[in-house]
Order: sequence, then structure tokens, then C-alpha cells
Amino acid sequence: MAAAPAATRDHLIDSFRAVAQDVSLGVSASRAASASSSWAHWRAFCHSINADETLETYADPVPALQLYARQYRSGEASPSKRPVGARTVEQALRTVGQTLAGLGRPDPRLNTFGDIDFRLQRQLRAYARQDPPPNRVKPIPLPVLQHATALAYAAASARHAAVADMLI
Repeated sequence: MAAAPAATRDHLIDSFRAVAQDVSLGVSASRAASASSSWAHWRAFCHSINADETLETYADPVPALQLYARQYRSGEASPSKRPVGARTVEQALRTVGQTLAGLGRPDPRLNTFGDIDFRLQRQLRAYARQDPPPNRVKPIPLPVLQHATALAYAAASARHAAVADMLI
């Protein structure tokens, strides 16, 4: 932009600001705030180990990301300062990669084929295996409910009919 004429330069600056605003509107406000917070934690981590936050100076940025993932997982680099789950670590790494991509840098998580680097993939898989299974309530299969309802109606009593109605 330094080579642009002065009259055009102001217009270009306004246009670039408008483009940045358009990009920021591509996600919800809460998602943008979360990404901004995650980037701030990444910067704090890089500052704590005296590392380049853009990872430009590293031929292989994956070890820095692995260290960040490890410290984020243990709580040292997480916002809550408590251990977090594998998906939370994955999201933090994704935010770093997408923020760098938004700055015109390559996403350091990705290999030359555009896939997550094998080392990060293996590390995240190990974290996922260490996490406890999610607490989900499994629904009762529909055929079981249909059979119980049929048995309750077949009993031909008001009480059983009420139970069948409640099952339905």
C-alpha cells in the first residue's frame, strides 16, 4: 500500500477494514470472542517460552504445537488452569491454526496434503482415549416400548391402560 497514491491509499485502507469486518461476521459473536480469547492464551504461552507466536521462524512448527497441546491439556496453558478434555485441546489448536491462516500464514497443524499432522493426530487420539466416556442416557428402543404397551393394553385393567398411556 505504500506504493499506492495518497488519494487511493485511504480508500484501500477503508476497503481492507470492511473486508476484515466481513470476515469477522462469518462466525457468531460468541465464537469470535472465544477465538480471540484462545489466541490470547496462545500468545501468553508463546511469551512464556520465548517462542514466535506466528511460528514463522520454525522449519517444523509441530513440536511447539505439541507442547502447547500438552500444557493446555494439563491446565498449565488453559484458561481455567485446570485439566481439560481432548476435544477442548483440539479446539484450541484449531483456533491457533485458523487464526494464523486468517493472517495469511499456512495452518501449522496441517501437512502438505492438508491433513492434520500425524504427530498431532496421534497425540490428540491418546488424549481422547484417556478421557472418560461421555455420560449419555441411551433411549429405550422403540420395539421394547411397543411390546410393553401391547402387553399393558392386553391386561385389560384401568391401571395397566394408564401405564400403557404413559409409555406412549
